[in-house]
Amino acid sequence: MYMITSTMRICFLLSALFMLCMTSVYGQISIKNYKQAEEQTFYINTDTSSEKFSAKTLKKPLRVSPEISYTWYKSNQLFTLQGGYDGRILNGGYTSYYKNSSLRSKGTYDNGIKTGLWYAWAPDGKLKETTQWKKGMRNGLTNYYQDGRIVKTERYKNNELNGKSESYELGKKSIIYYKHGTIDNERMKAYTVKEQKTNPAPASKPTVSTAKPDTPKAASQPTHKSVAASKAPPKKAKAPKVKTVYKKQATKKDK
Repeated sequence: MYMITSTMRICFLLSALFMLCMTSVYGQISIKNYKQAEEQTFYINTDTSSEKFSAKTLKKPLRVSPEISYTWYKSNQLFTLQGGYDGRILNGGYTSYYKNSSLRSKGTYDNGIKTGLWYAWAPDGKLKETTQWKKGMRNGLTNYYQDGRIVKTERYKNNELNGKSESYELGKKSIIYYKHGTIDNERMKAYTVKEQKTNPAPASKPTVSTAKPDTPKAASQPTHKSVAASKAPPKKAKAPKVKTVYKKQATKKDK
């Protein structure tokens, strides 16, 4: 009787150990399968572009920030909302294409928010923009390109322009300093003074008049009549006429 009881105990212990091992194995398999089903790759095609991305269903609600925008997938569409989400959250690589299959944009999502370096291309395949993202906000350099060359560089901090921004146009470089999204007047003033000392304006040259000096007018030439008149001899003055008065002699009758 004692031996039977001991044998039954051993069998029970072996059975329990076997069930525990099987549960552990199947548990691992089920968890692995669940993780595979949790994150999937999706495709969206439209008349103008197509998108490829990874999205997942979260086990627990994500703690969101009201200042950050989140991107999620639902009903064969992508949505972006500030401070919330309602669907499969994007996680992993994201790539979009133009209708001609050339790259349009490429980057990475981390729990619905952009992270790392993002690229954007023009339809002709030329690089158009690169942006550095951190925790769903622009942080770092953003470069704009034209014909493969950088034409503008901006610096961001928490989605606001901050620091030196440079632009190049017609071979000229212009700089603007920002602080928390607005122009930093103090740094701009210091930069202007420095530029004036480094590249002083050229001294103005004395202006030379190109007008011709006034030439004295030639004396007017006398006319033919005036010349003839000047050569003619002067006329003699006429002697005044003397009127002779005769006195009448008295006659005898008058006496």
